[in-house]
Amino acid sequence: MKKEYMKLFFAGMLSSFPFSFIAFPPLTIVGFYIFFRELFLSACAKNAVILAFFFGFGYNLFGMHWIFFPLTFDENIMYFAPIAPIIFASFFALFICFSSLFVYLIIKKSLVKKHVYLSSVLIASFFYTGEFLRSELFGGFPWNLYGHIWSFSENFLGIVKYIGIFGLSFLTILWIVLVSQKVLLKKFKDTVILLFIFPGFLLLTGISNEERTSGSIKVRVVQPNIPQDKKWSREYMKYNMNKLIKLSFKEKGSPSLIIWPEVAVPEFLNKSKGTIEYLSKLLPKETYLLLGSLRIEDKEIFNSSYLLSNKGIIDHYDKLKLVPFGEFIPFRDFFSFKKLTEGKRDFSKGVDRKIMPIKVKKSILKIEPSICYEGIFPQKRINNLESNVLINITNDAWFGTTTGPSQHLTATRFRSIERGLPLIRVANSGISAIYNGSGKLLDSIPLNQEGYIDFDLKISHLDTIYSNYGDKTFIVMFLIILFLAIFLDFFSIKKRLNN
Repeated sequence: MKKEYMKLFFAGMLSSFPFSFIAFPPLTIVGFYIFFRELFLSACAKNAVILAFFFGFGYNLFGMHWIFFPLTFDENIMYFAPIAPIIFASFFALFICFSSLFVYLIIKKSLVKKHVYLSSVLIASFFYTGEFLRSELFGGFPWNLYGHIWSFSENFLGIVKYIGIFGLSFLTILWIVLVSQKVLLKKFKDTVILLFIFPGFLLLTGISNEERTSGSIKVRVVQPNIPQDKKWSREYMKYNMNKLIKLSFKEKGSPSLIIWPEVAVPEFLNKSKGTIEYLSKLLPKETYLLLGSLRIEDKEIFNSSYLLSNKGIIDHYDKLKLVPFGEFIPFRDFFSFKKLTEGKRDFSKGVDRKIMPIKVKKSILKIEPSICYEGIFPQKRINNLESNVLINITNDAWFGTTTGPSQHLTATRFRSIERGLPLIRVANSGISAIYNGSGKLLDSIPLNQEGYIDFDLKISHLDTIYSNYGDKTFIVMFLIILFLAIFLDFFSIKKRLNN
């Protein structure tokens, strides 16, 4: 294997470090600089694509090394675990190959190759497009996005309330491309300015606005830390239920809302009259329980969240975005192997997003629920419906002690900033967390620990531009940057001619 291929493989690994181990964005810059330098000097399109594959393979293999762990729970597919990271990393590397092919054509064939700013915008656009396609095609996987490298501090994330996480990803890769181009042109003064000006810009836009509050309610987040191999076992079902109940009603002074994680009750709750009656009797008046369970309707099964009161089930939500290979098998007619979750049948998709309103004393809490994987997808607010809290329930015991849970939490956290709403995330084995509408962490329960959090949820709202307009704001931003790049290149060319 050529040395340059191995160099690109390790450069990809280096670029993904901030997603897994070291929250230090310069590592991503160095890794991408090595990649861009080799890409720009490629002798032919074929070599550019091969270089991109090795970079993308290292980038995804290291960043998503945990992909093997969910396969270790089922002995029927355990044999697939060692090769799963290789297959997934290879597949996701193709999106970087796609971007790199067009970048090569810009650098080698295009009339704009000597226009540093315009070519940088176009290069960043192709890498953004690759990331966007990865996030949308075949169910989508917006995981370890370029913009996630800033998640070590909420002070750098405020711009997301204007342009969303994809907007931040575009600006991040544009910044890296510009820095790389300036280094290659040996314009070190410009490089130093760029290295500091973009983080400074993010800090400036990260200044939080005042939240509008209208009361508060007491909430309890329950993290039972039930091992995955015992979660579905009939032998442990009673034990698991008792653990949840013990954590939920451990002290006097009942909370107004108790939240359990995804499929906390592993049965078809809508058909389990005895379980419904049992849980309802435990709930005092004006105390609600939001929990994850299963639902069956007309031979279709759903991964659902239920809202219970002392009168029984008062609402439910069916998961819309299902995990490929986890909850359904894509192209089922061609593939006969079993999905990762329990049962032989695929889950069905829900119909639509919804709001679950509950009234507690003088306050009305409007819950916008999501389940597991759904939390990583950007969404503007539901038309004509105004939620005031986002609640995401998940399992995450699938990941074990890998970096998967922290990456999952990072991806979900951005919903609070985009929407300007508090986010409550409740995980079976962690990481359960509470964020305010600016993405600031208020409290959490660490990975693989049993426990609960009591806190006063302020019913608040930061009206964000992204919440109202979604990714339309990105289009406006892109056009402004494009015209600015054309102006800067024109100014630079004119200055060189005058000299």
